[in-house]
Amino acid sequence: MTDHDATALVVDAAQLVAECDPGAALRLVGATDIHHRDLQHAALRVLAHVMGGDGAPERFAELRAQVHELALQHGPDDRQVVLNLEVIATSEALAEGDVDHANEIVSGSMFSPIDFVWCAVCITGQVVRGWVGEDNLTEFWTGQRRHWGIGGAA
Repeated sequence: MTDHDATALVVDAAQLVAECDPGAALRLVGATDIHHRDLQHAALRVLAHVMGGDGAPERFAELRAQVHELALQHGPDDRQVVLNLEVIATSEALAEGDVDHANEIVSGSMFSPIDFVWCAVCITGQVVRGWVGEDNLTEFWTGQRRHWGIGGAA
């Protein structure tokens, strides 16, 4: 399997989440023989790309604010809260071109690569659905496939 395959799988899984089918996305991620580290890198890169560009700091700040709301409900040490914050910070570092900082976050994390994958896929799918709306999902994901040079569809 190649990095290309990992990116294609991540895009397909994020599309399934955006289309409100996280069960199918989880089955897709769980059934692959792609190395989890490769999936992790792909998932974080895709999230960084989706969130990056003009206005990225504000988008990342909005995501962190949503996670802080979750922290108020579950506590700041809740594993899901911590994982979300690590995934957001890593993707933000990648969006800023700071690969070293992204690697520091990942290497210092208590979470597994597949934890990062699933969290990044879910965030990506949910963010896209919220931004582009249900009626524009197909067009958005077609554009992502074109950007990454991949085919296929979920």
